[in-house]
Amino acid sequence: IPVEIAAYAIENRLKITIGYIFHIHDITRRKFKENLIAKTKTEFEALFQNSSMGIMVVDKDNCIFRINKQFETITGYSEKDVMARPSSNFFPLFEDKSIREIDTIHNRVLSRGKIIHNELEITNKEDKPIWLYVNIKAINPNYLEQGLIWVFDDITEQKSLEKFKDNIEHMMRHDLKTPLQAIVS
Repeated sequence: IPVEIAAYAIENRLKITIGYIFHIHDITRRKFKENLIAKTKTEFEALFQNSSMGIMVVDKDNCIFRINKQFETITGYSEKDVMARPSSNFFPLFEDKSIREIDTIHNRVLSRGKIIHNELEITNKEDKPIWLYVNIKAINPNYLEQGLIWVFDDITEQKSLEKFKDNIEHMMRHDLKTPLQAIVS
């Protein structure tokens, strides 16, 4: 049984120790909770680092303070490259709106516990454009100052296929119109 022991010396008037009082307290529950917290922390760390999605955690000032391995894989930026820098340096959300307007809109959504979903084109460390599908959620919707979690996936290939499909459709419409125009003329 795990216990916590506190000993107190008993002294007489001459300041000579004449005995001790021991207080023994069973800390089984506390140790169980500490072990549970440590186990949970280890599990969450494994999930965070081994996720197939890029994950970034930002503080109340929107500065990056944590990323996972997949973040590095997708963007090419290391922890050293992004640590304590504003997320807007790497993830411009809406270039046509002011930062204050974006913050107001986002804070309304995030403070209700909702998730912001967005497709975003960024430039990776090698200056190549990549597309991301981004989900942003408050760590604690009641206290936005605790920060935000960004989870994202690389959808560059999907966007390329969509563009290819659109080009084919455009060419088909054009090819179908061309013979018809000759008949009408």
